Amino acid sequence: MGADSVASGAGVLTKVYVRPEIFALSSTISSAINFFIGLIPLTAVLLISGQTPTWKFPLVIIVVGCMTLFATGFALLLSIAYINFDDSRSLITIFLMALQYMTPVFYPISVLGPHTKRVILLNPLTSYLQVFRDVFGGNAVATFHEWLMMGGSAIALFLIGFIVFMRKWPKVVAKL
Repeated sequence: MGADSVASGAGVLTKVYVRPEIFALSSTISSAINFFIGLIPLTAVLLISGQTPTWKFPLVIIVVGCMTLFATGFALLLSIAYINFDDSRSLITIFLMALQYMTPVFYPISVLGPHTKRVILLNPLTSYLQVFRDVFGGNAVATFHEWLMMGGSAIALFLIGFIVFMRKWPKVVAKL
């Protein structure tokens, strides 16, 4: 959504000076707010099932903050691809679907074989999920490595996305 918002904001970006990163950032912040609203029924389900949120529940803010940085950096990178290459949207959709299936949302990591487990653990979204499960409902135990992977991937992808976006934007804006 973030990449698409930059690409579809061409009308505004070519007529008025607006920092283009705002489009990607506003899209990811909007998704973060939707996520926080979605936590209300999820908390109700947690309480109905007889569990209570853990004392680490306020750390969900850190998880969502890291996810927002990660998604913004990813959106900035993808927006350059969206504008430069028309067919990139289809390829990126397939890549994101594969990344989603490689994130253990509906299956525990313990059922995987050693080789598959190694690949799944390289997916940065796995660390986000494990940390969220730990701080929200105590359904997992997040290690220091997972916290480090979550924070490191968020900062790294945001910086890479921002730097690449700023370098490529002057050439890309002409294609809008």
